[in-house]
Amino acid sequence: MIAARDAKDLTDEDIDLAREPDVDPAFARRMKIACDKIRDMPADKGRSTWIMQQMKMNGINVSLQTAYRWYHGRGRPRNQKLLMLAKVLGVDSAWLANGDIPELDFAEKKHFNAAADASVNVVMGFVQMAGWQCAFPEEDDPNRDAVHFYSIIKGKQHRFHVSYGLKEDDGSYVFSAPVAHEKCTVVGLIETKPLHVELLQIPSEAIEAAGSARTGSIRVEIVKSGSAWVSKSHKVQRIGNFSQSLI
Repeated sequence: MIAARDAKDLTDEDIDLAREPDVDPAFARRMKIACDKIRDMPADKGRSTWIMQQMKMNGINVSLQTAYRWYHGRGRPRNQKLLMLAKVLGVDSAWLANGDIPELDFAEKKHFNAAADASVNVVMGFVQMAGWQCAFPEEDDPNRDAVHFYSIIKGKQHRFHVSYGLKEDDGSYVFSAPVAHEKCTVVGLIETKPLHVELLQIPSEAIEAAGSARTGSIRVEIVKSGSAWVSKSHKVQRIGNFSQSLI
């Protein structure tokens, strides 16, 4: 049955959509996964209305009927509408459309993997230069997938996950955060120029609002707004040093 909040703005003809067959249930599942990760998204009722309103706020008008079809897998957007819907939901457009995980080419992947590995050592080095001891997780550590290294700072244990920021064409940076981000401090590393980096503490609320997990991690996009860094209206703090506890 169609959600009551959505139904109040539909005509009798539109309500017949509730009896249409699912033509793309896989797309509907991805829509639900993406919506479930958005903090201000209605639990179930009103999602079509929310999608319609967000699309309109971003310059693309769609009817409530169309938004309902998208959410329930009775149709799917194309071209610019698909790109904007993915942006509104905070997910990758290729994943939303087909479930595909975008891949870097071999040279890009090799560079990214090397930089990602090095970023862990860079952050660990800064922590050690501040005078704190660090240790890598053991092989049987249940937190191994989320934690890159541990440190005791002022008597308190910190679990660090370090993510290297991949710069996009629009100037934003994309980070990969662990699904179990609440178990650790997620540090984003940006290489501003050769031998210069900026460290950001990515809060859990920004990760939760960023989107859904597709490969064991969550894609978080961060942009610079004036002198501040933000992710979906969540402020992201710079890390100036590790001489004091982060939390």
